[in-house]
Amino acid sequence: MDTAPLTLDADHARAWLAEALRALAAVRTKVDALNVFPVPDADTGTNVVLTVTAGARAAQRVGDDADLSTLTTAMAKGALWGARGNSGIILSQAFQALARTFAGLSTAGPTDLIRALDAIAIAAHDAVADPVEGTIITVARDVAEAVVNLPIDATLRDVAATAHAAGIDSLSRTGQLLGKEIGTAVSIDAGAASYVVLLDTLAEALGASDRDPIPWNLADDASAPHEAPAGEGEFEVMYVTKTDRRYAQELRSKLRAVGYSVAVVAGQDDYWHVHVHLDEPTQALPTSPVEQVLVRHLQAPATRFGLVATTTGVGLLDELARCGAVTALNPSRAALIKAVIDTGATDVTILPASEQLAELARLVATDPEVSSEGIEVSVAPTDCDPLVFAVCTEWGIARLMNSDVHPLDLAQACDAEVEIHEITASASADPERLVQRALQTFSSAEGEVVTLFVGESIAASRLARSMARALAALGIEVYECAAGQPRPDVWVLNHG
Repeated sequence: MDTAPLTLDADHARAWLAEALRALAAVRTKVDALNVFPVPDADTGTNVVLTVTAGARAAQRVGDDADLSTLTTAMAKGALWGARGNSGIILSQAFQALARTFAGLSTAGPTDLIRALDAIAIAAHDAVADPVEGTIITVARDVAEAVVNLPIDATLRDVAATAHAAGIDSLSRTGQLLGKEIGTAVSIDAGAASYVVLLDTLAEALGASDRDPIPWNLADDASAPHEAPAGEGEFEVMYVTKTDRRYAQELRSKLRAVGYSVAVVAGQDDYWHVHVHLDEPTQALPTSPVEQVLVRHLQAPATRFGLVATTTGVGLLDELARCGAVTALNPSRAALIKAVIDTGATDVTILPASEQLAELARLVATDPEVSSEGIEVSVAPTDCDPLVFAVCTEWGIARLMNSDVHPLDLAQACDAEVEIHEITASASADPERLVQRALQTFSSAEGEVVTLFVGESIAASRLARSMARALAALGIEVYECAAGQPRPDVWVLNHG
């Protein structure tokens, strides 16, 4: 008896999503190893699993009685807000296309699924600023071309089986196509393989049992691990901004001029999700309001411990990330959870840059989403940007020396050793007088080193110049850091 469903409803979609997540998790490390483009940082499989997990969690929250439209809308929104990396951004757009196609439907038929697969191909192509052949973009297009040519009487199973077969065939050719694009040997593309896993589990859910296997054997013949090409961005920057379509297009053009692997994609309610690789994180930030700003150093080696550095100063993003911390600018709870998971470690330390962020970090440490990932979180005794900076500097040195020191131990040591002062200018106070008053409580001596963290205002810059002159006159070596914190105007860090 034929048990293949005639229509796709919420129950089938829910079963597909659960099986897709299981299948993607099972091949996560295999896909990570395939990761060559846009940067060979061995995280595509992980990023895809985290993105789909975010979509699955959002789908669970709408309840078992949700119809197909409600379920796929929730899934798409969750995947978009939880998207990781370039492949995650593209897949989140695939879920967005699915949700738009199924909007208002309680069930979907063969024609609806064909429309959805066609919409996915368009969305994948439009997600990135510079589409490259031999990637998920190629596979999605080949799948769409195959299903739109099916006869009018094709069943749901026919559509799923055709999509799967086209995906397998296209995936087997991605290595050759992508290799020509980037000038190096490639087996199969990691992002494309992830999409084919989704097609494979969809075909299974819709009763297409006679399917060719995914050609993982091509990956087994892959050459040695690839090194990151020079000049394609030191940092990965991701954030969400609220703006209109016109500015989003301007932002995409701006990012194309300064970075690589650019994706600027639309969410809901005028929110846009941005991903880029570049050398100066501050160049990625827009003039529109931003949320969930996360910065990661692409060449940072994997370690047993994970470190999340929070900051209130946009000018510290590159310094903190370069030390090996996943860096979050004024994070919300969701952004901080994302940063913790993105470390890829199960033992993670958060460095709060304020008392408010310390309270948030303590909530995140016990959050069910973090616990479900098997992550143990420690909250360091930091409460300002200079102390976060000091800990990250020591962590960076420890990593270079292959030290196995725990970042929490470094944080506790820095908290006991460093001396931090804050100075705030006022309209009526003379900067020189403020500096002299600050020096009266400062214990630095000749030959010591201090760092000035300069705030975002013009008054802060003036005050910092006065402070630098006064400290230099005492024989103290002074470094200035344009941290850009909103307050205080100047922090003075005595390294001890």
